[in-house]
Amino acid sequence: MAAAAAGASGPPQSSAHTPAIDEVADRRSVDVTARSCAAVADDGTEPRVAAYLRRIGVTTTTPTAPTTAAPPATTATLFALQRAHALTVPFENLSVLQAPRRITLDVDDIVTTVVARRRGGFCFQLNGGLAWLLCRIGFRVHTLSARIWRASGFGPVNTHVALAVDVPGDAAGGGGSSGGGGPSLAAWLVDVGNGNAALAPLAFRDGEVQTEGQDGHAYVLRRLRAGDVRADDGRIAGGGASGSGGGGGAEVWRLFERAPAESLLPTPGVVDGRCAPVAQPVRYSEMAAVEPLAGAYAAAGGESGCGGESGCGATRLWAENCVLELYLQPVAFDTFAHMCLFHQTEAVSPFRRGTVATKPLEGGGRITLSSGLWAGDAAGDRAAPSLPPDERVFTVGVRRTAHAHREVREVVGWSAARRELSSHFDIEL
Repeated sequence: MAAAAAGASGPPQSSAHTPAIDEVADRRSVDVTARSCAAVADDGTEPRVAAYLRRIGVTTTTPTAPTTAAPPATTATLFALQRAHALTVPFENLSVLQAPRRITLDVDDIVTTVVARRRGGFCFQLNGGLAWLLCRIGFRVHTLSARIWRASGFGPVNTHVALAVDVPGDAAGGGGSSGGGGPSLAAWLVDVGNGNAALAPLAFRDGEVQTEGQDGHAYVLRRLRAGDVRADDGRIAGGGASGSGGGGGAEVWRLFERAPAESLLPTPGVVDGRCAPVAQPVRYSEMAAVEPLAGAYAAAGGESGCGGESGCGATRLWAENCVLELYLQPVAFDTFAHMCLFHQTEAVSPFRRGTVATKPLEGGGRITLSSGLWAGDAAGDRAAPSLPPDERVFTVGVRRTAHAHREVREVVGWSAARRELSSHFDIEL
């Protein structure tokens, strides 16, 4: 897997100036990960950047041979790195359940976990590690506060971290705000740290369906505006600004995954017993939960036939699954320290209520090993610790391509689960 053309020099030196948090809020386009970029020195035997690239299988091409020298900070490189990271490093919570020591936001520890221990992690580890790598290569990286949508609604503020990445000299992403006449903040949304992560960066373009590099998946970013109804029954105060939580006065955006409605609705292309083509997208402010998948969906117009139903017009029903909400204003990485601890220690944390290891597959599929809450048990995994290891039940689910039928099987016992982790996720416990 090649990231980009050869000829790149080593990683740039990080800035000697570390902006204060209030300065970040004012300028909006400073590099808030400068401290993180400087925090991890080369290990004395193999440079950390080269080791990270080797870990995710990225090589660049030189006139003599492939190498793991840092590729240039280009849009093509950004796309290649996100894809390689997502396909290689799993989203998993095994350390939360088993590790004798706490997961921290220490960047050196994060890189060691991903590279040397060949493990995955949750959002703070995966996006934290990728942010460090991108920053060292020469991208401008911003950490953003976000929260994931679940069947019960959005989680608290700062429960998820996402990345906004500017490519030097490239305004192709665009769409977000800019500060001080500098490059636009959040030229690209990059997120490898959730259990349904996109394979490629997404541009902050309101309402545009984005499919490039997504292997059959499609995503839409939508900017909330004054008067929009939030899924948690609140209203945006006005002017696209949020008056709540970690967003401060930042723009609020929502990410949706778009899929054919027949893959989500009980009867393909049919609503209330009739074919129901929709000419225009239903506003995301009118979201309603649709079984069997947990999430918020809205019907939207398409261009192909409506599930093959007779009498159906030329428009197909589509569904938009709400993935997350984010605030388009950079915050310091240590802002997430409290929620990083919360996810590891509190009984209500989803990471304490079951086991999960998941990653996408080439061609748009996904493989997941799960138990408890992550396997659809509403009670979570609270009873599992009382079970002997050889009696615990885990689910292995596989989708071969995007939106394909999910093949499910059960494995019983921790020994069997460990074999699955080794075989499919390269995790050795």
